[in-house]
Amino acid sequence: VQHANFCNNQSSSQSSSSSSQSAGQILYNLLHVFSPVGEILDAPVDIITIDPLPCARHTILSHLPRIISALLALWEATGTAEYASFILGSRRAVRQHIVELLSPICHHHTPHLLAAVSVVWQAVGVVQSKGVDVCSSNGLSISSEGSRNRRGSGGSFVKPSGVGGLLWSGGSLQLALVEMMSLLRVLPLHTLVATVKQVVKQPPVVEGAKQTLPLEVCVLQFFYVYVQQSPPNQLGECWEPLLSLGREGPISLSPPAQLVLLATLNEFVQRAPPLEEKKDIKELQEVTGRLLESCSNIAGSCLEATTWLRRNLTVKTDAVDKKDDIKDASRYSVAALSVLAELLAPLLDVLYVSEEKEKVVPMLTNIMAHVIPYLKNHYLQNMSAFMACSQLLSALAGYQYTMRAWRRDVLDLLLDSQAFCMLPNILPYWRTIVDYLCTHDKTVFKELLSKVSMSQGGSLNLFHSKESEYELRAGLLKRLAFVIFCSETDQYIRHIPDIQETKLLKLNQMMKKMLLTLLMCWCVSYMRLPPRRWVRRWCMIILEMERQFI
Repeated sequence: VQHANFCNNQSSSQSSSSSSQSAGQILYNLLHVFSPVGEILDAPVDIITIDPLPCARHTILSHLPRIISALLALWEATGTAEYASFILGSRRAVRQHIVELLSPICHHHTPHLLAAVSVVWQAVGVVQSKGVDVCSSNGLSISSEGSRNRRGSGGSFVKPSGVGGLLWSGGSLQLALVEMMSLLRVLPLHTLVATVKQVVKQPPVVEGAKQTLPLEVCVLQFFYVYVQQSPPNQLGECWEPLLSLGREGPISLSPPAQLVLLATLNEFVQRAPPLEEKKDIKELQEVTGRLLESCSNIAGSCLEATTWLRRNLTVKTDAVDKKDDIKDASRYSVAALSVLAELLAPLLDVLYVSEEKEKVVPMLTNIMAHVIPYLKNHYLQNMSAFMACSQLLSALAGYQYTMRAWRRDVLDLLLDSQAFCMLPNILPYWRTIVDYLCTHDKTVFKELLSKVSMSQGGSLNLFHSKESEYELRAGLLKRLAFVIFCSETDQYIRHIPDIQETKLLKLNQMMKKMLLTLLMCWCVSYMRLPPRRWVRRWCMIILEMERQFI
């Protein structure tokens, strides 16, 4: 009898074990069928039968990315019609059931849920980015600058292409994921910020997840778009946990994660109610300064010192060959320059009030040390960094208090012999830079005009021949013509006589190239004249035409 009871117990335990295994396999198969993203998770089913409750909890948490992916597909399938009905019920009822399913998981296992959401965030982004230009080297999708504004499924505004051209908010499934998570009442924004810090600091183990970016980057990308969708009053309640996250960012985060964190901090600064306590404002400025310094170091990771005596930086010759290590900052140097180009000027303008603007200059001077070397390199392989740096200078030029940090360098770049060796789409940035430079600093145009002067006793260099001197003057005339071209109508009307008188001397002794450059400068000068002022100039034009053709 005892032997029979033992056999029955053994057979019953084996049957319960096989039933538990088959139940887990059924759950795995169902989730595999309804998951919109293939092979998000390939972790095996846990069949440990020591304790059923921890076993079930571990199994569900290990399959949480697949569960989120399946629920996201169901959420997106309900569409945007408010009163649409399906086999499972109305749209509102279906989404309410999804929220009720996720709420207890979020309440008890918030870090695991956020980690699973981040895995799904990247997975659906990779699937949807197959139709756009994808930068496979760092896993970041790149979009064109001319992309139009998008609106989410709930009608909320979404910025086009994210920050610095990085496509963090471009997919409809990603926006649906943000919408689904934002309806969880057990996950308010201040709890989400604290959870993001926890996940970034100690990421939960997600078995079988295939990621091209670290989990911390995906978490911060999701958080960045979540913040974009949040109302400003909610952002104002989260300053303290955000500053805590920002203090640890430059120390512990990878380079791409620091760029996303800077973009998130900028979103808070631009949209949240401003801080009132001076202590809090000073702390925000310190945190922002450290993040900007760290991003500036990432931007300058492709530079090297030319000599050990003087810290003259230049672009590395082997900067094109990037390593596959995610912690290699040189992979993200252009991305860092693009983020700084889009965020730096408006961020500092809001962060420092009028009486504190002088504090910006030393910070900008240090950042410019990592920007100017890229602008001195006109090779084709450096054009992406050249364009980002030109965009950064164009943004800074709109704020007059920043001029002390870049005026001298920009003037030297303008007078450089290779100043115009750039792609056509970069030239508008330099038109803005030169326009603001000459508008805010009246001495620049006079200084350039004096260098072009052709008075009798003037010579640019005693050791130069006349031909080389005319070549140099022709280059200066091109720059003078570009400065006039960048100006507003009638801005230099009072300098027109000086331009004419200083260049009409000894026209017959000039080189042909010099003469063509002079005529081009005249044409540009007249282009900036209104029609009513052309009457006085006709005699000069006719006289010059007669001199040239006869």
